[in-house]
Amino acid sequence: MRNITQYSDDELALIVFNDEYFYIERLNRPYLIALIREEIVFTNKQLSVLITALDEDVSENILETYIPVINKYFISRN
Repeated sequence: MRNITQYSDDELALIVFNDEYFYIERLNRPYLIALIREEIVFTNKQLSVLITALDEDVSENILETYIPVINKYFISRN
């Protein structure tokens, strides 16, 4: 098990977003959290920073994915 408690509050988020093993599961949050609990010892603050980063990632992906589709739909209707 990897102990990152002595590192910065951003360390867990950095690991998840830079390790393909974790990154591909980022949209399946319960499974991702289960994976990191099995492999990494982290602080509550590190988990909080990760959750915030995951929330921001979801928001960005929704905007990048759906706004062009929505715009195209409304433009084609006018």
